[in-house]
Amino acid sequence: MTSFNINLNVTTKVETISDVALEISRLKVTIGILLAKLPPEQRDSFIADLKGLGLNEEASLYSSFNPKI
Repeated sequence: MTSFNINLNVTTKVETISDVALEISRLKVTIGILLAKLPPEQRDSFIADLKGLGLNEEASLYSSFNPKI
């Protein structure tokens, strides 16, 4: 797995927990769409990296954006 040291500042305007949940859902879909645009080998690698980090629930979520034909 490639590692980078990046400082990133991201902001969002939310007022309620419901707004936070909506923002997180939008981010998940955005990541999934970007993932779907990658070549199959890179999608598989991304999902394997998530599993390697112990993020099995996330790996399962993003597997739905990685169709096997």
